[in-house]
Amino acid sequence: MNLPKDVMTALTRDPLFDDWKKQHHKSFMSHFFCSLSSDCVPKTLWEIGFYTPNTKKMVVFVEHENGFEIKPEDDVFTKETDTIEELSMDSVTFPFPEAVSRTKNEIPTVFSGEQLSDGFVVLQKLQGKELWNFTFVTKSVKFANIRIDASSGEVVSSQIVELVRKE
Repeated sequence: MNLPKDVMTALTRDPLFDDWKKQHHKSFMSHFFCSLSSDCVPKTLWEIGFYTPNTKKMVVFVEHENGFEIKPEDDVFTKETDTIEELSMDSVTFPFPEAVSRTKNEIPTVFSGEQLSDGFVVLQKLQGKELWNFTFVTKSVKFANIRIDASSGEVVSSQIVELVRKE
């Protein structure tokens, strides 16, 4: 699997992206996304999201073995108060393989007693910080989430989120 910086370099050289960017010059990169198995092994190639502020829409470029495809522009699922922040690859100095290793080391401690199923990772900027945002669904139908600073490698947060409310 290619690293996000390499995927971004390849995307900027792709004619599909070049043509799209000419029409959407105010758009900016917002995230990288990849599906993961329960043991943090990538199940898909990277998807790269670009946000257009004036339309509040997202376009996703999907990496393939021989290039990229573009998904149709779509709405962003956020609260009115949420802000989509621009992801800067220059700030991502803690690489994906090391973020995976850190996540694997943290899981037994922060999610002891939980059995993890498949999940995903999002590289994004939240509240001014680039983060590796790992999320897994647990066998007890919860989300297990670990956020790792993409520049320092520090674990920023971890949490379990109940998907089903108990009454």
